[in-house]
Amino acid sequence: GWTAMPEAWDAATGASMNHCMLGHTHQWFMGHVAGIRPDPAHPGFAGFLIAPEPVGNLTWARASYDSIRGRIESDWQMADGRFRLNLTVPPNTRATVVLPVADPASVRESGKELGRAAGVKRIRSGPTGVAVEVAAGRYRFEARRGR
Repeated sequence: GWTAMPEAWDAATGASMNHCMLGHTHQWFMGHVAGIRPDPAHPGFAGFLIAPEPVGNLTWARASYDSIRGRIESDWQMADGRFRLNLTVPPNTRATVVLPVADPASVRESGKELGRAAGVKRIRSGPTGVAVEVAAGRYRFEARRGR
């Protein structure tokens, strides 16, 4: 029933029971595994980053964040060599989405190539994946994993 991490691993009751230190595991799960992160260039979640980072044998993650501008949702899975991301971007915001895939030509949004998908603008491809900018809305990205 705790709502914070204890200061000591042994959770000794004589120690602080609400000590942040360098952050918490939930920060890593939200910001890196699910990929929901603030963008310092766009305060108040007017713009934000969605950059899931699948690790180890992890095959899916789902998270949401109730920002001041509305609910942000990230729901991804890997199966059969494909990466799939369902994403919700609240009204009056935008997101930079980094898909952890190697081949930009394999990326589809709701079955459409990136150049034909409404509300999606390709920014770059690189070693961390394919980056796109999206307007408010719901998106279904899919691509060959290939990394």
